[in-house]
Amino acid sequence: MSPPKSHVSKIARNTSVKITEEDREAHRLIAQARKVAGNDRTRRQDVFVDALYTLLKVETGKTYDDVRNQLPPELRTPLPSPPNNLTQMPKSRKKR
Repeated sequence: MSPPKSHVSKIARNTSVKITEEDREAHRLIAQARKVAGNDRTRRQDVFVDALYTLLKVETGKTYDDVRNQLPPELRTPLPSPPNNLTQMPKSRKKR
């Protein structure tokens, strides 16, 4: 079994946040609703980051790109690159 796809950048820093049982239950409900909807962003970190940027947009009107553009280039999280391991399969020569 392969490890799950990482949602966190390799240059992200660890931090700690204390949450109550009510907060844990809220996360569980959000994660469960996301799984039902087919969204794979169900980890606690994913939910908190999504909530952070939603609150940023509501409170300040700024987006992720606005925040990213304020940082010096060396501190920006690299944007994901498209996969380069795709190969085109040859067409079959048999006709049915």
